Amino acid sequence: MPSSNPVHKETSAVQSKPQGKKVTVGPFYQVERKQISLQYLPHPDHLEFQLPESHHLLLTNEGSSLTPKVISTLEAKGNKVVVMNLPSIDNPITKNAVHVSAHTDQAIGQAIKEIGQRFGKVGAFVHLHPHFEFQGGRFTQHFQEERQIVKSVFFVAKHLQAMLNELGQSQRAAFLTLTRMDGKLGQGKRGNVSVVGGGITGLVKCLNLEWSSVYCRAIDIQPELSDERISQQLMAEFHDANTKIVEVAYAEEGRKTPLVENSPVTENVEIQTKLNEQSVFLVSGGAKGVTATCVIEMAKAFACKFILLGRSDYDYEVPAFAKNENDEATLKRLIMTDLQDKGEKPSLQKVKSIYKNIAAKKEMENTIKQIKAYGSEVVYIKGDVTNLSSFKTPLAEATQKLGKVSGIIHGAGRLADKYIQDKTEADFEHVLSVKLDGLLSLLAAVDIHQLEHLILFSSVAGFYGNLGQSDYAIANEILSKAAHLFKTNHPNTHVSAINWGAWDSGMVSGELKAQFEAAGVSLVNSKGGAAMLVNELNIEYEDQPQVIIGGTLPAAVSYIGNLRTHRIHRSLKTEDNPFLMHHVIQGNAVLPVVNAIGWMAQTCEKLYPDFRVFKVENTQLFKGIVFDGKQKEDYIIELTETNKSADEITFQATVLSEGGKLPTYHYK
Repeated sequence: MPSSNPVHKETSAVQSKPQGKKVTVGPFYQVERKQISLQYLPHPDHLEFQLPESHHLLLTNEGSSLTPKVISTLEAKGNKVVVMNLPSIDNPITKNAVHVSAHTDQAIGQAIKEIGQRFGKVGAFVHLHPHFEFQGGRFTQHFQEERQIVKSVFFVAKHLQAMLNELGQSQRAAFLTLTRMDGKLGQGKRGNVSVVGGGITGLVKCLNLEWSSVYCRAIDIQPELSDERISQQLMAEFHDANTKIVEVAYAEEGRKTPLVENSPVTENVEIQTKLNEQSVFLVSGGAKGVTATCVIEMAKAFACKFILLGRSDYDYEVPAFAKNENDEATLKRLIMTDLQDKGEKPSLQKVKSIYKNIAAKKEMENTIKQIKAYGSEVVYIKGDVTNLSSFKTPLAEATQKLGKVSGIIHGAGRLADKYIQDKTEADFEHVLSVKLDGLLSLLAAVDIHQLEHLILFSSVAGFYGNLGQSDYAIANEILSKAAHLFKTNHPNTHVSAINWGAWDSGMVSGELKAQFEAAGVSLVNSKGGAAMLVNELNIEYEDQPQVIIGGTLPAAVSYIGNLRTHRIHRSLKTEDNPFLMHHVIQGNAVLPVVNAIGWMAQTCEKLYPDFRVFKVENTQLFKGIVFDGKQKEDYIIELTETNKSADEITFQATVLSEGGKLPTYHYK
């Protein structure tokens, strides 16, 4: 992978260029913009559970003093821990451990099989990710090692799928990952944090959707915190009763999770940008699909210059019979006839290949024609975005003609949609390479210190997770983390990782479009999405390196299963709940019954996030909670499921405390 472009923090302005244009943006066709930040979370409630005697907790060794501390913390709580030593990790653990021979699907599968033979089944998995910092601005210093570790975790998920889902049908089974980027999920503005491990959150969010019976949680903790504190926080997340939250950040200032807020945009208003007719954009995937739609809109707005990079052959000659025909079915019939006339057998694969070449050439011609119609200069160069040497020479020729590259749009992408248990190494590498290696190639191809714009096409599949797209989610989460890192080190560059919702064109097939519509997911209108890309070049957005444009994706569906009883602990302190000081009787704060009811109702919803409380009945007050200095610190909600279906769940809820000879019942 390219690593010749160091990242040095900039303090001076990018070389002066002609004044950027003001342009009028819109219409947006109801396409929404959302901004991303972090919101505070309270300390998690504690769900009582224990893995069965026959099951173990599998823990990856990250090579530092943290691993032994986590092992002792887990074992002190009754967990039987088996350690997985990955090939690239120093300080291997020898007790109750397996050693993985290589970062491959096969080697991981063999290690999981060995665990089963030597120790038994796995009921929970915890990945401890090493903390990587790069030195001297060499931001790719640890990328190769990190990439291999992420790949191994990916295939651990593949090979644990059946075991974890089986246990999850009767009790909690878990898949957790712990990174130490910055304790802020990569948003902490640290300039030396390696970000590839941040892609793991995308995997976890997809597993949360694919594995409805398994508790999935991605945790990012501030690396400076002590091993003891990290271990205790890991245990707290392991036992959190809230299954709605999938990713958590933990730092000195507290516990947080991502917050998405609407960021309204106004149509038909003038915005200020840094672009003008002399701006030159290097665009991957820019001659076809969604990226081409956006580039055409940019040409319309700015008449700037474009170097479009793609794998398709622009010199391909469209057959005469296809020049005036665009209907797919008709074209394929014509291709079959042409092959038969030539005495060739028209196999389905050959017809499909020829059609693909024809359609690609026509789309490229149409894209370039429209770009030129708006007064922009454009050059198409053929090459593989993951391999700089494949396009270095034609890029040099293009820049001699158009000028030095001042902006990058990384729009190339590849899908291999399958559930995790069906994924292959080829799937993982092909999907990840286009996004990650492609980004590195593009950055290595230009002078990054003169870069005015870096626009990365990421996806809500990474931010929210999506069924069958675990590798794609990893790749896009890495792009989003990379945007934050690049912006920190290059504050004068307008950086934007656009987490696009699903478009009504591009890689979204008709079948997938129907599924989205059935789930109530709004698709990005092509014209509106392109207009939003232009709007994102507004200088007012320069300090927002990650944004969501478009709709969300289908949410997780709760696993129903058999009737269960849940015991969930909460620490109640007046200092953590200042509202209690507004409810005082005889000088002491009390917990109002209405708040106790809300507490019980919300706890039910956290166990089954896609359900909503619609009725509370037969409420009883036994002994209210009074904060008079004699109260307990630990309170228990006992939730007994009395009726359960895919449409409705009925609980009997009780709040109690223990410590005396008999439990004290407070509310029911």
